[in-house]
Amino acid sequence: MASFPQLTLYRANGSCAFIPHSVLRELGIPFTAVRMTMGAGGLWEAADGTLSHAEYRRTVNALGVIPSLKVEEADGAVAVITEMPAVLTYIASLAPTAGDAQHIAGKTAVARALAVSWLAFLSGQLHGRGYGALWRPRRYVDGARYPDAEKLVIAGSRVSIAECYALIEGRLPAADAGFALGTLETQPSLVDFNVYLFYRWGVENGFAMDTYPRYTRLARAMETRGSVKKAIEVEELDFKFPV
Repeated sequence: MASFPQLTLYRANGSCAFIPHSVLRELGIPFTAVRMTMGAGGLWEAADGTLSHAEYRRTVNALGVIPSLKVEEADGAVAVITEMPAVLTYIASLAPTAGDAQHIAGKTAVARALAVSWLAFLSGQLHGRGYGALWRPRRYVDGARYPDAEKLVIAGSRVSIAECYALIEGRLPAADAGFALGTLETQPSLVDFNVYLFYRWGVENGFAMDTYPRYTRLARAMETRGSVKKAIEVEELDFKFPV
């Protein structure tokens, strides 16, 4: 039986931390979760009140964002991994079998590089530039002083998000089979768990996701997986493709 370090995932229901949450379940890796919620000023703190935002920044993640993955090794070494591509790459390294490692991270050197490219694009462009501006436009402009500018940031973010969705649609396999890394893939990779979460966000934020048939097929397939179903249930979310 594989031996794993003690993992603590700091996550919030329906947030981007759904991605590592579902990947951990896919690989059968044990972990403890600390559920976070937005407190005053939209700052992350523990939902049960045991960890304030200030304490979270001081002891876990200096940027105060999620997800964060605390890793406690058997020898007592402790590290906190932040930033989505790094969190997912580390989780993939813990895959209990060689087969798991190949399907989750990519079977070849090229596939693994393409997976990293996908993760960087999704984290930087779709999440950061797109949804970051949509939900937090005051990161970019002083909305109190320039309310019209804030509206322009939001409008621009929606254009960026739609462009990203179109790019995803174009990169996915055209055939009615396979996953993001190719039509011959029979198991999902880190990329597929990522794009599934962003499909959910698209539905929830009024984007016409049914206009992306390849993307919709992939999202539907991902939602049938036991790991994704369990993460949805634990996070008390709705199913986008109810049976």
